[in-house]
Amino acid sequence: MLKPREIKKGFLKTFNSSKKMEQPYNLQIEDIMHLHQKSSTILLSLIIAFLSLFPIPGNGILFGPFLLLLAIGFLFSYTIPIPNKIMNLSFSHKVSKNILLGFFHLWRLITKYCKARYEVMSQPFTKIFWFFIWVTMCVLIILPIPFGNMLPSITLVTFFLGWILKDGLLLLVVPLLSAIAFIPLMISFGIVVAII
Repeated sequence: MLKPREIKKGFLKTFNSSKKMEQPYNLQIEDIMHLHQKSSTILLSLIIAFLSLFPIPGNGILFGPFLLLLAIGFLFSYTIPIPNKIMNLSFSHKVSKNILLGFFHLWRLITKYCKARYEVMSQPFTKIFWFFIWVTMCVLIILPIPFGNMLPSITLVTFFLGWILKDGLLLLVVPLLSAIAFIPLMISFGIVVAII
């Protein structure tokens, strides 16, 4: 079971330590997993989706296909082998600090507002519905649309948190967010049609 308060403190402590280091601090995905004190498919998916929010060139192409594989693992309750290239992916000092601070604020909000409720929304029989949303959001993340990966990533982060914490109220928001995530695609399509 994840312990939000401990995770929040761990990210803040690591962030403060990174500021004091004389040498540049290069965060890896493996380090983020370690700070969460647990390893699982859904937790790794949360981390990948959260990282895809950052404006790093090639984010969608890098993380989108891997999120699709994790979706299959989620549906069939199968642990997807994690490639070393993903786990050892290293971020620059500046990006590392932003990631640490971002996760700290994420878990700070979780400790305030999230809790287990309406757990029927996170039962195994709902997996096929969430799988469909998961895959759809992955496709949007992969598409080369300016800022088109942000809303789908937020949708997936919300879903993963709701599933991990068994917060049915949070899960109820996911279908609405998934619909909103199509807005950049619709705008881009409208611009293309107008030009043609």
